[in-house]
Amino acid sequence: IELNVNESIKIDKNKLKFNYTNPSSSSTSTTIGDIKYKAMDSIIEVDDLGNITAKKIGKTKLKITDITNDISTYIYITVKDGSVPDVKNGKNFTIALKSNGTVWSYGLNTNGQLGIGNNTDENVPVKIEELSNIKKIATGYSHSLALKEDGTVYAWGEGTKGQLGDGNNTDSNVPVKVDGLSNIIKIDAYKNMSMALDKDGKVYVWGEGYSTLPMKVEKKKKIED
Repeated sequence: IELNVNESIKIDKNKLKFNYTNPSSSSTSTTIGDIKYKAMDSIIEVDDLGNITAKKIGKTKLKITDITNDISTYIYITVKDGSVPDVKNGKNFTIALKSNGTVWSYGLNTNGQLGIGNNTDENVPVKIEELSNIKKIATGYSHSLALKEDGTVYAWGEGTKGQLGDGNNTDSNVPVKVDGLSNIIKIDAYKNMSMALDKDGKVYVWGEGYSTLPMKVEKKKKIED
């Protein structure tokens, strides 16, 4: 498993599979009993329900014990710096995420899509001062999204279709916080709409065809991506 610092994930017991020979019957068994989880060091924390939280950068392993059948195995976990360098482009503009969590932008700025507090085009990268501790970015036609380490989402640029998620249909040349979202782990944008996925597998959408505020997509199953 690969996690970012402060990111959480839950081990699904139903997806665990132990292959072993049962001495009493000489048959291979995959029936899982009661599970106990143990973090091998302080890189991660885990509770009795299998909820893992990454605490600091490093490599470690999680011990999983089937206490009913007295067998154990390990899941190897890598915890990375939360910000992975990335570059996204919209219509005639580009945003870039550096490994230190800062975001830079350049290109067309008619709708404030550079997020730098004005509507002047830029032919060199300019830092978006309002953003820090960013771990993911996304762009639509003329708007952008940024996901912070704390699970909150910010948007800027064209907002005439509600794609900024702040309850308005107006542009913003500075990042604004998307209302009603928390514990978000992934974001995406497409044309004039925006999307977000939280740690519980719930999907939210806003913008063209939806609302000016995030709407939860009604799905019975947990969404992973």
